[in-house]
Amino acid sequence: MNSPPTAISFDPQRYLMPDIVHLICEQAHATYGMRRVLCVLARTSRLFHEPALSYVWSELKDMVPLVGCLPEDVWSSRRGAFGSRDIKIEREILPSEISRVLFYGRFIKKLEVPTVVIPHIEGYILVLLANALQGRMLLPNIEDLVWEPGHDYEFPIIHAYLGPNIRRLKISLFGMHGSDLSNRLPYLYAWKLPESYPSLESFKIDNGCSDELAVINIVSHVVCGWAHLQVLSVSNLTPDAFEYIAALPDLRQLTLNDMANVSPLPSQPPISQNGIFPTLRDLNIVYKHPDIGIRLLQTTVCASLTHLKINCPCDAEHGNDILEVICNHRAAHSTLQFLMVYSSETPSVNGPPFIQSHITPATLNTQSLRGLFVFTNLSSVHLEIASGFDLDDAGIEEMARAWPRLESLWLRTGAARPHQRPRLTLRALVILARECPALAKLGIGYLDATMDALNAARSFAGDHPVANKHVYSIDIRRSPIDDIQQVGLFLCTVFTGLEVMFQGVGMVSWSRERSSMDLPTDTEDD
Repeated sequence: MNSPPTAISFDPQRYLMPDIVHLICEQAHATYGMRRVLCVLARTSRLFHEPALSYVWSELKDMVPLVGCLPEDVWSSRRGAFGSRDIKIEREILPSEISRVLFYGRFIKKLEVPTVVIPHIEGYILVLLANALQGRMLLPNIEDLVWEPGHDYEFPIIHAYLGPNIRRLKISLFGMHGSDLSNRLPYLYAWKLPESYPSLESFKIDNGCSDELAVINIVSHVVCGWAHLQVLSVSNLTPDAFEYIAALPDLRQLTLNDMANVSPLPSQPPISQNGIFPTLRDLNIVYKHPDIGIRLLQTTVCASLTHLKINCPCDAEHGNDILEVICNHRAAHSTLQFLMVYSSETPSVNGPPFIQSHITPATLNTQSLRGLFVFTNLSSVHLEIASGFDLDDAGIEEMARAWPRLESLWLRTGAARPHQRPRLTLRALVILARECPALAKLGIGYLDATMDALNAARSFAGDHPVANKHVYSIDIRRSPIDDIQQVGLFLCTVFTGLEVMFQGVGMVSWSRERSSMDLPTDTEDD
């Protein structure tokens, strides 16, 4: 007999009325669509007024709400192009006119200054407001700033929108019309951000696809001024800066999103056993030269990674090398949850390539994939390597049993030779439904879905197949299919929540809504 649940005693010293009010506002803020409730509470309840305001104003996606706090003759609203509502700044802002802006500004913890904002603000609002401050602090409690102003003349005044509590900063070196990097780059050095805000924990910078050494040098100089970084996202680093961040005690997320052909590694890379990247959990790298990626991954083999994302040009040989060095991350065998290896070029399989490619049309075999089975807690796997994996249904079954916790799977698969029927069939999808009950996203790039394969899959599934309720869509692009309607009907018996099926990139080939056939439904509770 089950014992009754333990009663939770109410502690009046812990849950005073202000605490309860705060908890209610916190819950409303965290619930989608509840912002209106907070606004009503702020307007109608003296008790809730300031706590609710603090959440309503805590995160701003643009400057529009602050413009609304200015006197009505400072700005006007009008219909712009295509019927959108635009805001025009009509005159200068006097220092005596920003009291309401300062009142609400103290609640703001996150502010985004995007390149493009709707409604569009016509005028120099960022500059005019900064000038009206006259030394006063606009955002004393700001913790998170996204600085992507559309015009170069706005870019230099970042300090007016920062505060002593800033922890996360994202900067874009590009404006509304693709600014020249040289217009903004010098300010990164002139601002002396590490000296003014030494406690920064997250720094992200977008400089597009530029591999200019000047950009890498200045960004690296800035990065080396922070000792408490936990999150870093830059295009590339100098070797000295790479060694510096590898030794940071708190760095848990690193993105090098455009190394191209410029290696950030010193001639003698740091040895992984010597305590480098001690807390790294999330690694995202983009490169063009194979040696850069392999050597960089070798420096992180002692990190207990949970997320690993790699984007590179990748033939079969480099694909095997990548998988081998990934498998050497022994500290991550029980921690890795997300794995993505994406080849940035698409090879030809049974036809012309979708994107011009220089990748040799060789596939990887099951043995190449089998090495990854040591990662026992994977929940998301996305592998688009070279021409894919030449798998059969038995290989998929082995994979599914190795990764029973899978929630998301995308595999690029292919034939061993052009114009050869794929060895992978619809039976593989039935196996995945059986072995991976939590699976919710599914894509297999190339499998046999002809009538022969469909009949074999029906026989294998039986009259009462094990049903997966979570998969909403299935992507089987480039797969040979004789009767898409029959395939959709069958898959709905295996994946009872299935609504759409894709056979091409972004193209819905079948949907439950469009189907004129009666499809089975599952009315049981999850």
